[in-house]
Order: sequence, then structure tokens, then C-alpha cells
Amino acid sequence: NLQGAIYEFFVEGEVWRIGYITQGIYALAGITAEEIMADFDTFARLIHPEDLKPFVESVNAVLIDRSTWRFEGRLFHKQTGELRWWRAESVPTVDENGRVVFKGVIFDITDRRNAEEQVQRQNEALVKANRELAVARRQAELASKLKSQFLATMSHELRTPLNAIIGYAQLQLAGIVGVMTPEQLGYQERILINAQHLLHLINDILDLSKIEAGRMELAEKPFSLRACLGEVMTQNKVLADSKGLAFVLEVDDRLPDTIIGDFGRIKQIAINLVSNAIKFTDRGSVQVKADLVEGNNMWRLTVADTGVGIPSHQQEIIFDEFLQAENGLDRGGSGLGLAIVRKLVLAMRGTIRVSSEVGRGSTFTVTLPLVTEKDTTQMLSAISEG
Repeated sequence: NLQGAIYEFFVEGEVWRIGYITQGIYALAGITAEEIMADFDTFARLIHPEDLKPFVESVNAVLIDRSTWRFEGRLFHKQTGELRWWRAESVPTVDENGRVVFKGVIFDITDRRNAEEQVQRQNEALVKANRELAVARRQAELASKLKSQFLATMSHELRTPLNAIIGYAQLQLAGIVGVMTPEQLGYQERILINAQHLLHLINDILDLSKIEAGRMELAEKPFSLRACLGEVMTQNKVLADSKGLAFVLEVDDRLPDTIIGDFGRIKQIAINLVSNAIKFTDRGSVQVKADLVEGNNMWRLTVADTGVGIPSHQQEIIFDEFLQAENGLDRGGSGLGLAIVRKLVLAMRGTIRVSSEVGRGSTFTVTLPLVTEKDTTQMLSAISEG
């Protein structure tokens, strides 16, 4: 319900008077109808100083053009001193005595204006928060770019001396620099193994920085998927055999012999998934499968193991950089392998998902677009015809 009053207000020369007003004016302004009808100034003195001049100007304008009068302003409640918002509306007419008469209503709009001001403050706060968020996002993007540039530079600088260390260690083990004692050979083997491990970590960091900086270029060349996966199996067979695992590759006969893509990166994806599966499986099997996805020109790589498994609440973070699931804390590694796999898969417009149960094993499934030489020929033909 709007609190207010009905009034009749007229102007005669320089005299402004309230001829009639209902008692509702008391709730709004803290003055009685009798007070305001006796002296209009009792009301005028309550109007906020900033609103008094606009109030007078609005009335004078209507005296000239006789348009509908509407005004919103503030006043101080005479009894409480509280600042209130009010709105008056009327249609001016001229009576038989030539006086301009305003007949209308005046009502309390404090709650509405307070709500509007609150909404405005909230909007301003939201705009400010969005600006701050945009600044923070730009700063984060810049920091990420600088981090990627730094990692790329440092990785390159570190690889050069590491390659020299690996080369000299290999020469020592090959006996090129002379015969060494068994103890010396053991030292050299440790140097070589740890240097190669460090080089692998640096290569992972370099790959990650390239992907994040948008400098990762993917090849689109024909290659044998069976040969690619065969190399993955060969490279991991010794480790799988040393743990007594059943290590099996199955390739769907419906998959073409040759597909178009990046041999090296697809091999990298498969090696990361397979080596992880073997690392976290102490008994049972690691099964690698490539098959055709029906109806949507995709193929699927599945790596399933019977290893330790991953807790459900950990299955999302395993794809984050430098993070490992709880069961991997004592297994070594940088925590980059799966992060790189995911980024490579996404760069190839594919998907990756994991299903796992603690104590029973994990299954990683990668789905990638299937492009063949026939598809490429048809696309080139369509372009030339167009």
C-alpha cells in the first residue's frame, strides 16, 4: 500500500496555497493537514535543499504549458528527521477565478527508491567486480604466458648440458675411454639413468609450455596406427615382463591400415597411458585396445589395467599439472604425464575419460577423429572443384 494523500494546490499570482489535503500527509511529512493548509511554507521548509529549486522550477514550467505535473523529491519528516522520498502527480486546470489549480496525489516512494538505490549499488559493485575480474584474468593470462616462456627457455638451456652428460656416460659405458671397474660402471649407469629421467621430465615441461603458449604444431601425415602401437608395446614389454604382467594389444580389424595424424604425439599419448598402467599394476594385466567408434568417424584407444586404482575424488585432479593421485605419491614422476596427454588429446579435438575402482584397476579411454587418406583426397577434390 502506498502511503500518501489527495490534495488540491493552487497558485494565484505569487501565492502558493494548499486548498485541501487529506490526513495521509502526516505519515509522509510529519505535519497535519491543518498545518499545511494554513501555511504552505510548513511543507516547503521540509523539502531537501537540493530538491527545492527543481520543485519550484517544475511548478513554474507547468504554469506556462499546462502539462501534467510530476515531481519526485526528498523531504525530512518533521517529527523524526528521517529522510523520505515523495512523488506528486496532478493535472493542472484553471478555475473560474483564473487560478491554476493542481488536483492530484502525493505519496511516499521511500521503499521503492531505497530498493532502486540498493539495486544500483549492487550493479555498481557487480561492474566493479567484473572489471577487477577482467584485470585479474589478464594478469593470470600474462603470468601463464610468462611462465610458459620461462619454462620453454629453461628447458632448452637445461637440455643442452644434459645431452652432453648422457653422451659422455654412454661413451664411458661403451668402453671408449678405457676399461672401468664394476664399481665405476655402476656409477656411470646411475648417472645415465638419472640423466635420462631428468631429460624426460624436462621434455615434459617443454611440451607443456609449448601447448600452453599455443606453439604446439600437430602433424597431419599418413602413418600406420598398428606400427605406432606396436612400437609402444615393444618399448614397454621389458618392464611389463619384469613384473609378470599379461601385456596384450588388440587392434580392431575395421580400422584402416593407414590414418592421417601426428605419429609422434599419438605415440606419446599411448606411451604415457601404457607406462602409467604398468607402473601402477603389480599383478594381473595391462590391455591396450584400438577400435572403431561406430557412426561418427572416430577411433578409440583404451588402456585398461588391474592395478591400484584411483579414488573417485582424485579422478579429476590426475589431469592437472604437477598433481598426482594419492596412490601415486610414492611412485616418482613429475605429475605432468596425464596433463600433457589431456592437452594433446584436446588439441586433436578428442576426448579422454577415466573409470577406476580402488584395488581393481583403471581404464583410460581416448577418442580421436579418424581421418584417412581417402578423406583427405575427397576434401582436396571438393576444394579444387569449389
